[in-house]
Amino acid sequence: MLSFFEPWEPSLVLPLVFAVCGVLYLRGSWRARTGVSRQLAFWFGFVLFYVALQTRVDYYAEHQFFIHRLQHLVLHHLAPLCVMAAYPGSTLRAGLPLRWRIRLHRARRSGVARALSAV
Repeated sequence: MLSFFEPWEPSLVLPLVFAVCGVLYLRGSWRARTGVSRQLAFWFGFVLFYVALQTRVDYYAEHQFFIHRLQHLVLHHLAPLCVMAAYPGSTLRAGLPLRWRIRLHRARRSGVARALSAV
């Protein structure tokens, strides 16, 4: 059963992205006092993304069209909807170190950022 959770095509980038996002959200949820329902929605979507991308589901999706379509349903609709329902932006931002948050705030107030947001 544990072999199901081994990645079909090992990648270094994807687990690194998952780890960084998970740590940022965990730190941010402690600082921003995120509600339980938002946390559950984020982690459910997070796990769905991981299962669809980094387990044997990818192998089965290459060989069975039905599994491939289920994988697309999860990746394009279900997991993003769960993550968006958690509204994770403020929580992820709160998970950043203080210096990075200050730099992000300054960058958002710059003329270039304002010009880009007006487009």
